[in-house]
Amino acid sequence: MTAKGTPKKPAAPATVLVITLEPDGNGSLLARRGELAHLSQFAYRGMSEIVTAIQQSATALISVEENPPSVDVTPAPPIVDAPVAQTDEDAPSETPEIESSTPVDTPDPLAIPSDPQPKLI
Repeated sequence: MTAKGTPKKPAAPATVLVITLEPDGNGSLLARRGELAHLSQFAYRGMSEIVTAIQQSATALISVEENPPSVDVTPAPPIVDAPVAQTDEDAPSETPEIESSTPVDTPDPLAIPSDPQPKLI
């Protein structure tokens, strides 16, 4: 509340402008305030075209705010995995796998070598 007892209005969200200027003379401008935004592309040769693009984008953003799009957000249906038919390749083999009790020594490619001396080539 303010000192006069009137309720304080919530602050409007900041307006964010993202301008991308490519070296070939093409640019894009994203104007956003809150959850609404407007994206435009333009060609430029100097500052006057960039300023014009900003003015047009601000006008377009105001238009979007006055007539916001209706967004129908319906939850997506759950994805159900269909059962997969078992093929001959997936069928269990008749010969059982034998587990070896001796570990296989595979060198670790990330291991630090035990010889810390640099080798001259």
